[in-house]
Amino acid sequence: MIKFKVITPSKGALERQVMEAIKRGIRSKLTGVFCPEHHQQPTVIVAGSINAPDIQLEVCCDKLKEALEVATGDC
Repeated sequence: MIKFKVITPSKGALERQVMEAIKRGIRSKLTGVFCPEHHQQPTVIVAGSINAPDIQLEVCCDKLKEALEVATGDC
């Protein structure tokens, strides 16, 4: 399962809904992406505001980073 760390303060229902939508979108794109060596998925860090979220991925090694680049088209 993909882990999330949300650093953005939740101020109300709208912010929580937007964060959940962001998480669903990320989860759908990264489901099935695992490190071929360690069998781990990335940890997603969401910071910033709902208007300008900063999304970062923590990975166990370069092999997972490469798998994520292929999955997201960031090659």
